[in-house]
Amino acid sequence: MKHNMLNDRDRCENMGKAGNYKNEIRKETTKVLTRVVIFLCYYIALILVGIVLFAGAAILTYLILDFMSFQTSLSIRMVLACMVILVAMWVFCYQIGGYLIKPLSTLSSNEDESRRVEITEKDCPLLFMMIKNVADATGNRMPKHVYLSPDVNAYVFYDSVSIRSVFFPTQKNLNIGIGLLHGMNCSELKAILSHEFGHFSQESMRVGVVTYRLLLIIRTMVEHAEKHNQEYLAAKTQDDYLWYLHLAAPVISFIARRTIAIYKWIELENRRLSRYMEFEADTVACNIAGAKAVISSLCKAEHIDSSHSLYSNIIRKLFQEKYRITDFWSCYKYVYEYFMADEGLYIDSRNVLSAPVGDEAKCQSRITITNGWDTHPSLQERIINASEYLQETESMNLDDSETLVDKEILNEVGTAYMHEIAAHEEQPIVWIGLIPMETDAFTKWFDTMIPKLRQPSFIFPFTQKRIVNLDMQSLAIHDTEGVDTPFTEKNRNFILEYNQAYKDRQTLQRIQSGELDITEFTYNGKTYTNATSLTAIHEEYMQKMNQQACELDMHIYRYLYANTENKVHFATIYEGMIYLAKQSDNLNELYNQAYEMEQELNFYASKGENVSIDEDIQQDFNLRLWKTMRQLDYEKISKYIHELKEAESVSEITPLLLQWRKMAEKEEPFVLSDDNMLRLTGDIWNTSRFLFTTFDNEWQETIVDIYRREATTIQKGTRENHLQNQ
Repeated sequence: MKHNMLNDRDRCENMGKAGNYKNEIRKETTKVLTRVVIFLCYYIALILVGIVLFAGAAILTYLILDFMSFQTSLSIRMVLACMVILVAMWVFCYQIGGYLIKPLSTLSSNEDESRRVEITEKDCPLLFMMIKNVADATGNRMPKHVYLSPDVNAYVFYDSVSIRSVFFPTQKNLNIGIGLLHGMNCSELKAILSHEFGHFSQESMRVGVVTYRLLLIIRTMVEHAEKHNQEYLAAKTQDDYLWYLHLAAPVISFIARRTIAIYKWIELENRRLSRYMEFEADTVACNIAGAKAVISSLCKAEHIDSSHSLYSNIIRKLFQEKYRITDFWSCYKYVYEYFMADEGLYIDSRNVLSAPVGDEAKCQSRITITNGWDTHPSLQERIINASEYLQETESMNLDDSETLVDKEILNEVGTAYMHEIAAHEEQPIVWIGLIPMETDAFTKWFDTMIPKLRQPSFIFPFTQKRIVNLDMQSLAIHDTEGVDTPFTEKNRNFILEYNQAYKDRQTLQRIQSGELDITEFTYNGKTYTNATSLTAIHEEYMQKMNQQACELDMHIYRYLYANTENKVHFATIYEGMIYLAKQSDNLNELYNQAYEMEQELNFYASKGENVSIDEDIQQDFNLRLWKTMRQLDYEKISKYIHELKEAESVSEITPLLLQWRKMAEKEEPFVLSDDNMLRLTGDIWNTSRFLFTTFDNEWQETIVDIYRREATTIQKGTRENHLQNQ
């Protein structure tokens, strides 16, 4: 083992491109430090101003009291004037001082401590042997503590992040997620640990904790100022406005605007630094564990994480039925292998990935943001970087990394995680009231339950696809003769491409509106500084796809109509789904505004303050709501309501619909109070979403049932091709 460690260290010291990253990191570190120093000067100046204000208030208080003591006679008016001046002055100083000093008392403790389990070398000797090997190769000391958590990642963190961490070193710890231990081999786990130890050895890690603390102070200042400003603006609209409670509001607002600008200035540079640090840490991992292991671990992690999330949902479902599993790890492996088999991605310790797999890998985004706010490079960028270090002589240890940790410890971490899930449910689960379920019983329950909980992965893009401008008039023909299955690999890939194009359009819109604070990006490999010229190009690209999307929607409808029993009902829910989707789009803006106003009113109500919506805003909102209600087709909606299977839902919605129709038919806009206006908006939006979701769920069930029932030879062949292409 000693010989291997020396070899690893030699490889780490002979890094090629890592030197370039080190140079870039030094440059970025210098920039970040410079900006941090500027902020410190700015913040110290604010503190000094606060001290001067308090000192000035104290001196002025002394002078006023001294002046009053020498007066032979004092009028009540003079005494009151002096007291008002003194109180106002000290309230002003208190508000300014509280704003400046409060962030210093904000401490950041390590999150998720309850879900971590600390391990020692005695507990996991093989894992610690690997950690020591990597630590020696990178020239680092062992971390102070090593923890296992239920996550699918590994990361470095500090004992605590308090104000002292700005000036004094803090010790580093290592957390390893047990989700990495199934599906990863020992070389891939070593690559992940080498990446984290690459961070350990970076000089900029010291800058990182200082910057993190200072940015936390800035964010606290900004949040405090925004809250104060909201209270100030809302209070000004009230009849019982108490001006003296908001004396410093204009000054705090001015300071907050400057602080936000400085925060963005520091954070943007800090994120650039973080990206370089990720590249350098990957380079360290390539030279210690090998580039093949690094690339494979990066590609596997995404899909392992997906299975981990699904397993969490399975646990929640089990809790709802008053059960809990006794063997977390065995059940996890069973669920993981089911999902991998369903997706055709047989990812285990024995296979090595050289590129991303799965649906996301099929259709890459046309847009790459090279200098945005992301703290991590994209997966593709990291793979390209690691590929430069590939060696033909690289060998990998394909042993399952699960063997490095005792199963009892894995189950201990899993049990802690289940306790956390139970405690954080909307209705907290009482652990002691859950019935233990052994692995055999769980697998039987899972096999029975999973078809109800999850659609087959192949059909999923079809059920999640939004219908595009389907003409229901043409659907009335119902020409279903000779309709073959639309559920083919070709159509599936088209949907994936169309979905990615839609996401790219949203990204371009965010760039054009300034929501994404970036200076340049690439589109189809070309670099651009703004999205204006690309909007038309991308829209033209999508228009070509829209026609095909419409044709596919027609194909899916005709196939489903031909293979469903209650054709009239099916045609109605299809029509209703299209109509209600459009109405939800129209209502979204109103609903979002109403939700924000309601949240603000509730916030002040919780503080015992009587706040109301501004009269002009209320009048404008009532007018827009009335116009929206007049545009609804109540005959259609009534027809859709009566297609609901639940009689109770029909009886609840029908009276509301009649009431809304009467309100909409009035010639003059209605005038509603705050509560009634917000309640009406929420009721209409929720009813629209409820109807759409109900029909959409039934539509999805129809697709899945027909797909499973009508599994023809062609479909089976398609499925086999799909699996082979993975």
